Amino acid sequence: MKHMIKIAGIALAIVFSATAAHAGDIKPYVGAGIGMFTADFNNGFKAKNAVGFYINGGADFNDFIGAELRVGTIGSKKISNAEGGGKIKTDYFISYLAKPQFHFTPEASIYALAGATTVKMTGSSTFGSSSVTSTKLTY
Repeated sequence: MKHMIKIAGIALAIVFSATAAHAGDIKPYVGAGIGMFTADFNNGFKAKNAVGFYINGGADFNDFIGAELRVGTIGSKKISNAEGGGKIKTDYFISYLAKPQFHFTPEASIYALAGATTVKMTGSSTFGSSSVTSTKLTY
């Protein structure tokens, strides 16, 4: 957990230090979301279409770049694999993302999110349970 907080802090410090000269252009925002997620242990345990939610906050530094931080969780999902059934649960995830964007009009824009996500998942089956924390590329 400490490692994850350090990574997020360093990423935010780099982003904010690069835009300090244009502080008047920064447009912060906050929000919340709900969606369908895929949780994968990379060992046969995979849950597709698991419902999850997150809160997010970010800033648009200019018309072309921004940054966003998301914190959330994914609910339990029954899964099946070659050894039998089980359940997978995401305790939490934290995503730190860059946001390249292009504005067509003041009301319409297109953007992408790319960065990394740290997630802690717990999986259980008839053979026991295990927990894993990992950081992966996110887009």
